[in-house]
Amino acid sequence: MDESNKMGFLGATSYVIGNIIGSGIFITPASILRNVDSIGLSLLIWVLCAVIAILGAICYIELGTSIREAGCDFAYICYVKWYSIAFAFMWVSVLMTYPATIAICAETFGQYLIEGLKQYYEIDEALVPTCQKLFAYSLLFLVTWMNFFELSKFAARFQILATVAKLFSCLLIIGTGFYFYFVKGWHGYLENPMQGSKYGTGNLILGFYGGLWAFSGWDVLNYSTGEIKHPKRNVPFALLTGISVVTAIYVAINVAYFVVLDVESVKQSDAVAAVPFLKALLIQ
Repeated sequence: MDESNKMGFLGATSYVIGNIIGSGIFITPASILRNVDSIGLSLLIWVLCAVIAILGAICYIELGTSIREAGCDFAYICYVKWYSIAFAFMWVSVLMTYPATIAICAETFGQYLIEGLKQYYEIDEALVPTCQKLFAYSLLFLVTWMNFFELSKFAARFQILATVAKLFSCLLIIGTGFYFYFVKGWHGYLENPMQGSKYGTGNLILGFYGGLWAFSGWDVLNYSTGEIKHPKRNVPFALLTGISVVTAIYVAINVAYFVVLDVESVKQSDAVAAVPFLKALLIQ
């Protein structure tokens, strides 16, 4: 491939950020909080999950810069000639792992779209689950249709648009939360952050599971290391920079949630990113 057509540092970094940030940050905070029951411990779990992601990225940096084959895990397993394991890994991924991840993202899309429409239109609660799934299926149909064409025609542009929309929504939530914290002086929910913490093994494991799922996707560059300029330099810097930026966004957005919402409100919410704005506007 012509060197001029390959991704540089900024392109690779934005690719990592866009691939990590997804439905996880909008549905995982409530899941983590239900298990650990405190703001402080949930924030600590987010930070530790970032550390684990960075440790994993360091391992994949070594693999990606040494074995420059497209395919990430599948390519590395084939490299050591474990073909039967690679075959099983790929089929499990294609039939179970990838579809389950996409289904969760699509379901979250439908859920948040319904929450937004409910602010302007009266929707019968009995129809909400059906409408939510119809929106999810519509998104899956759109993405499937786009993949029938070359990447540069629709998919790449859609990826850019989706990344911009995700970053804008995150910054909007962070800006709102920090406005109420610094300007309006809403400090009440953050005064005793470790109160009620649950340190049980099961609670922590489930909390970490949710947090690590939200950080999944940091290995995206290893699927196409050959398409990156100067991979020995750009892959490490892009991965570590991308994960660091995502960590800052995740921690900030969680703090923004807890500025406006108490623990119980977050735990009971299935659309935590929508509730803070509604409550803030109502109080105003």
